[in-house]
Formats: sequence, structure tokens, C-alpha cells
Amino acid sequence: MSSTTCEKCIFAEWDWEEQMGCRFGRIGKFFDQGKARKVGNHYEIDRLCNTCTKGDIGEYTLDEAQKIVRENIQAKVDFIIIVNDKSNLQNSLNNIKKQTIKPKHVYYIVQGNVPYKNLFLNIIKELNQIEVKCSVVSVYNDLCVNEGIRKCKNQFYSIFDDRDEIPEYFVERIDYFLNEELLQFLCITGERLSGTTFLTRVNQLFAYDTPIQERVDYLKEQIPGMVLEWK
Repeated sequence: MSSTTCEKCIFAEWDWEEQMGCRFGRIGKFFDQGKARKVGNHYEIDRLCNTCTKGDIGEYTLDEAQKIVRENIQAKVDFIIIVNDKSNLQNSLNNIKKQTIKPKHVYYIVQGNVPYKNLFLNIIKELNQIEVKCSVVSVYNDLCVNEGIRKCKNQFYSIFDDRDEIPEYFVERIDYFLNEELLQFLCITGERLSGTTFLTRVNQLFAYDTPIQERVDYLKEQIPGMVLEWK
């Protein structure tokens, strides 16, 4: 089990020699989860705290260091978008561009040879301008989503149909669950499969051709409490 000590963290807040809190406001949240305890004059966290930072911060102020750390831990999400029709591509591009936190990589999945190549080239160019990587993946079987999943390398991936409206705060909500509410989860799902999000590391639990709903059901059954619901 991972654990974290606050003893030498630069963001620990002290009253003389007694730790009183954390600049990120995390101690109370960890207590609510039953994950924090006082050991001597400081706190120990019975899980990983991804803001814990030790050592010299050099020329940075604590405020600057805190901002840098928060940016570094921001949720890193890939999008898998299943392409149905040319007419939907501009809509999907607009959905990506308006995200308050941009996805790291977008995978457009098409069946067969890539159609409307000039349109895709324009999409790739526009996404590159906002520092979002983009790939177009041709699939010659019925496992479009699964092929997209195999390509993803970042922390999470989310699955969409090109007809979906993706809320502008979609990635921001994942980041909020992860870094503000400090929730631990392997999957976020809702009434529809579109928008389902997985921690990329869970791929190792499944065969390549395992359907998405089977993956969700397995996680709900085998690892209770680690599947969140979109609300």
C-alpha cells in the first residue's frame, strides 16, 4: 500500500513545530476518507498524495511552486472518437477546442480506409495549434473502440461517438474528482457508454476484444467503490 508522510513536504503548514494543515487543503479530506492520522508532530497519509513535494524549490516562491505542482498533476486524458459521418467531424472538433482542460491526444477511429483525408488533415492542424495531438486510426474489423483503447498512453481515456456533445468541462470534472475531491477510481460511467472513462492501467485486466460494457460490469463486481457515475 502506498503511503505519504507530510513531515518534510514544503506545503505542510506549521504552528511552531506542530503541523496544522496543508497549503492544498488536503488533510481534512484525507481524514474524511479515513486515510490521515497524526504521527508525532505531523500527518501521515495512508495513500499516495501526488502534491507531496520535498527539497529545495530554488528561486520559486511557495505560491509559484504550488501552482507548478498543481499544473503538473492535472488529469491527463485521451479522447477516442468513433467516426460515423463526415458531417459530424466539425462538431467533434468544436467540442474538443472548447474544453477548459484540453485532452492530450485525440484518436479518430474510422472503419476501413481513411475517408475525407483533407478534412482530417485540417483537424489535425487545428488541434496541433492548441497543443492537442491527433491521430486517425483505420480499423478493418468490428473492434473500433478496442483498437482506440490500445493506442492510448496517457493517464485516462474517454470514449465518444462523433455525434456526441461533449461538455466543455468534461476533462476538468475528471481532474476535480481526482485532485480536489481526492477520489480514487478506475472508471467513470453513466447511463450511456459514450463518455465512459477508464484509468488506462486497467487495460491489463482485459483481453483486447473485451467489450466496454463487460469491462465496466467486471470492475463494478470485482472492485466495488472504484467505479464512479457521471451525474
